[in-house]
Amino acid sequence: MEYVTIAKILGTHGLKGLFRCYSLTSFPEERFQLRRKLTLHNEKTGERLDVTLSYCRQQANVFILGFEEITSIEQAESYLKWDIDINKDEAPIPEDHYRIADLLGCEVFDQEGKKLGEVKDVFSYSPTWTLRVKREEQKDFFVPFVDQFVKTVDTANKRIVIEPIEGLL
Repeated sequence: MEYVTIAKILGTHGLKGLFRCYSLTSFPEERFQLRRKLTLHNEKTGERLDVTLSYCRQQANVFILGFEEITSIEQAESYLKWDIDINKDEAPIPEDHYRIADLLGCEVFDQEGKKLGEVKDVFSYSPTWTLRVKREEQKDFFVPFVDQFVKTVDTANKRIVIEPIEGLL
């Protein structure tokens, strides 16, 4: 099964096993539906715990989430800094939207087919994303993820075509 990380656990909230979480999804209203099956994941150890979402409330820029399987602060403390994942098949995204994980590792080409580098990171600054492209033996360059620069994205073949302008590279 393939998973997508949709949130990071920042800390506990209250005494009943609730968590303060940072959302990593552009679709929180769909991903954080009550009764949804999710997975807590410790990236360091690989441990996973399947859970059922029983509580959700947005508070400023974080979400307060609760799970049926975790009912006390003592239990909750064992999951601090874990990720919250969802089965990728249960988390479709609209056309012309992309997951950051799917963009990482894509080769970047200009419109003439010359390879310029590979996507090393994606920064999600408002209002748009920015691709960090790694080049061999040269400085990385940055591409705003907007139609003006990014012409085609093929995540299945890990290929992005851009229109570089003077000063971009």
